[in-house]
Amino acid sequence: MPRTRLSRSTPSLSPEVRRAVDELGFTTPTPVQVAAFAPAVAGRDLLVQARTGTGKTAAFGLPLVDRLVSSEKGVQALILAPTRELALPERARDREARQV
Repeated sequence: MPRTRLSRSTPSLSPEVRRAVDELGFTTPTPVQVAAFAPAVAGRDLLVQARTGTGKTAAFGLPLVDRLVSSEKGVQALILAPTRELALPERARDREARQV
């Protein structure tokens, strides 16, 4: 499957994920995304600490979504959040992304 790049500084994404990223309005990755994207694509564990709004969710979420296999049944990923207050915005973004 051919891959397209989010930018020169990030690893490749599948055309489907790239299209969704474009439709959501992402243009240039943030510094935290640049730093975390390659290890996430490689399947390495991540521990990222950064201020709110720096793009941490996309830093691990885009590689995760890119690796999901739609034909497989069952759980393919588990995302943990330490509190309900932190989990609810992620749930809303997930629902928004599914609409694209």
